[in-house]
Amino acid sequence: QLDAIHKHQALLELGEDYLSAGVLDRAEKIFLELSEHDKQDGRSLTLLLQIYHQEKEWHKAIKIAQRLAAFSGQSYLLHIAQYYCELCEVMMSKKQTVEADLFLKKAKSIDRHCVRAHLLHAETAMSMSDYDQAITSYERVMLEDSSFVTEILDSLAVCYEKKQQYPSFVRYLEAVFAVNPLVDIAYYLAKEMRKQHGLQTAIDFLENYVATYASLSTLKPLIKMYADSSPTPDAQKLLKLERHMDLILAEKPVYCCLQCGFSGKTLYWLCPSCQTWSSTKPIRSTDVLSREKKL
Repeated sequence: QLDAIHKHQALLELGEDYLSAGVLDRAEKIFLELSEHDKQDGRSLTLLLQIYHQEKEWHKAIKIAQRLAAFSGQSYLLHIAQYYCELCEVMMSKKQTVEADLFLKKAKSIDRHCVRAHLLHAETAMSMSDYDQAITSYERVMLEDSSFVTEILDSLAVCYEKKQQYPSFVRYLEAVFAVNPLVDIAYYLAKEMRKQHGLQTAIDFLENYVATYASLSTLKPLIKMYADSSPTPDAQKLLKLERHMDLILAEKPVYCCLQCGFSGKTLYWLCPSCQTWSSTKPIRSTDVLSREKKL
């Protein structure tokens, strides 16, 4: 006997109660019914999307995101690209490479700036020994978001080594470092300086870097180089200090959500705290970049 507005409100609140209690099937049924007649704020669609996140129903999430975009006029391309990346990873885990590649192409076509899609493309190419494509995709990650350098450098080095083009890798790092003086690149360049020009040159480079950016992550390899250039008694003390540094760094989080500050040692593409896609970044590189901006 309720009028349409109050009936809609009552059902919406009932669905939210089911959602809070974890009775997702009943909540989904109510929100699907309401979404067919929701001409107000799209709340039922938003809650449906929340349910499909929890249930990892990515095909359904794509359809609801498309409806939300049409309803609100806001872009959900970032979300949809992430859903396709989720589907790609599911197919990869099942060794269904054709389907995985299809979902990956859809993700990249929807959001060409999607770092995760380029990372997945690079990993797929490496698994097939297509090192040219892997290099292209890894370098595209750097172009889109240099903070993810921590995720790609070791694999990128392997690709260049497999192609017997390691000097080209070093030149690439030098070019990137001139624009973005990132911790991991500094470490790679220091190792190359040590091979080419000797230990003292590498030490001088890292000393200057640590003095400029106050980076704990770079202090550790610097201590190791001090140990390598010192007499045995001093070297043993320095190596002990290096082990202490390992303990300090082991306690620090590796990733941080720039939206809410949630941090941890796992890269979540969907932040567990604020439920924001692509807001989590590697801390080590973003910390150095933030210091550079302050300077």
